[in-house]
Amino acid sequence: HLDFKSLPFTFLFFFLMIRRPPRSTLFPYTTLFRSIEDLKNEIEKRRQAEEALQASEERYRNFYQNALVGLFRSRLSDGLFLDVNPKAAEMMGLAVDEIIGKVHSTELYRDITQREKLISKLIQDGEVNGFEIDLWHHDNTETTFSISVKAYPEQDYMEGAIVDITDRKQAEKALRESEERFRDMSQLLPISIFETDRELTLSYANNQSFELFGYSEEDFDKGLNAIELLVPEDRERARANLVKRIANGEKPTIEYEAIKADGSSFPMLLHANPIFKDGKFDGIRGAVVNITEHKQAEENLRKYADRLKSFDQHSTQGIYREIGRAHV
Repeated sequence: HLDFKSLPFTFLFFFLMIRRPPRSTLFPYTTLFRSIEDLKNEIEKRRQAEEALQASEERYRNFYQNALVGLFRSRLSDGLFLDVNPKAAEMMGLAVDEIIGKVHSTELYRDITQREKLISKLIQDGEVNGFEIDLWHHDNTETTFSISVKAYPEQDYMEGAIVDITDRKQAEKALRESEERFRDMSQLLPISIFETDRELTLSYANNQSFELFGYSEEDFDKGLNAIELLVPEDRERARANLVKRIANGEKPTIEYEAIKADGSSFPMLLHANPIFKDGKFDGIRGAVVNITEHKQAEENLRKYADRLKSFDQHSTQGIYREIGRAHV
């Protein structure tokens, strides 16, 4: 029950308390004001943290959507795609909404045992980097990917990145086939065909090379330097000629004296070109022709020519003698 007559005095009392609170009430009011200020600061910090989180999530989403590699999340148990970015969808030949929650990775493998190996390695190691898989594109073309993933077995999913390496694998296959054709052809030639690395150590030699120089494949595996297959007095000349060829692009055919595994030597003609990779010297590729028979033929011709010359001189002298006798 309120006494309205005393109401003005009540307001005055509270007014005075607020204007000048009793000494005993100063501490509670100060504590209250500090708590309100702390609460305001906490609210501001949370607001800033939420804005930073939103900005971070936005950056992540932009990165995820615009990444130049495929990013995905799928279930470990059955391979159902839980999320994919546009690049991953493009690699599969489908739209994002046609994949998420609808397509299982198990449907895409050309060889399902590859997924079994991938899952086994994931369970064992927790993550896998650079694992190659062969998948079917939506248009039924064959594609090859390099996949790097991390597993979360407790949540039954894995997530990672996928890169289309189909063009690279096709280029590697074409290179291998080209090298195989080169080697098959070189084995049919009756001359020595070889390649070296940048240190001039032989990296390839056909069968004729082994027969010509007398080395075994075991010797080859241990390392044979091309310069050391020449007699010592020809080695510096060979190095100088190689430097000229690299610098000036000269491609002369040069004669050297080669040395066999048994220490014997034979004359040869060297046809060789430098190999460059990324503009840098990476070895030489060439052919060696044994000219022993050619040299012997030249020597036989020289001897034959000498005999003819000697015979001609003797015949001329005999004719002159006969003519002299006739005049007498």
